[in-house]
Amino acid sequence: MTSSLDAKYNVHDLNTQSLSEKEFEIINIIADGFRSNQRELSSHVGLSLGMTNLLLRRLATKGFLRIRQLNRKKAEYLLTPRGIAEKTKKTVSYTIKTLQSFSLIKLQIRGIVENLMTPQTRAIVMVGEGDLADLIASELHDFCGQRVVFERVTKIPERVSADVLVLSADSDGALHEAGDVVNLIQALSGRIGQMKSSAMAIAS
Repeated sequence: MTSSLDAKYNVHDLNTQSLSEKEFEIINIIADGFRSNQRELSSHVGLSLGMTNLLLRRLATKGFLRIRQLNRKKAEYLLTPRGIAEKTKKTVSYTIKTLQSFSLIKLQIRGIVENLMTPQTRAIVMVGEGDLADLIASELHDFCGQRVVFERVTKIPERVSADVLVLSADSDGALHEAGDVVNLIQALSGRIGQMKSSAMAIAS
């Protein structure tokens, strides 16, 4: 019997390889370090326990999630590299499509960079290609102004002094694991994801 909680979930969403809204919500919750059981998770996403279990297994089948059975009653859910990449991609896509203007993105970029800078920071170097990278570079150029030197490069410098902040605006995830490089796409995705979760919590 279908639960009333599942009534709002479109069954068509089960027949597509892309992430549905509820699957994306589950991935965000797990990415934030969710360590409780399926019953708690189903309560978070507003679906029945059975539907939640179905979506978790579907995410695992699609390669976005790895399920490790700890014992008969408890399992651990971990995002795979593909799941992390899809989360980032979908969050950035959500950001671009839903924000009414780029002003909020620019504000978030400034907030992220200000938090990363120290009194010793004298230069910011950014690597990355694409429309979002162009937007970030333009905003960083204006933000830096006379405060620090800003340079956009095609690859990460091999040697960087401690007073240089190295940023990546690479959307395909290739630079996520590169040394001390801070990936702005991931940071921006995290902020927007938190904003969306907060908005959903207020609306519920």
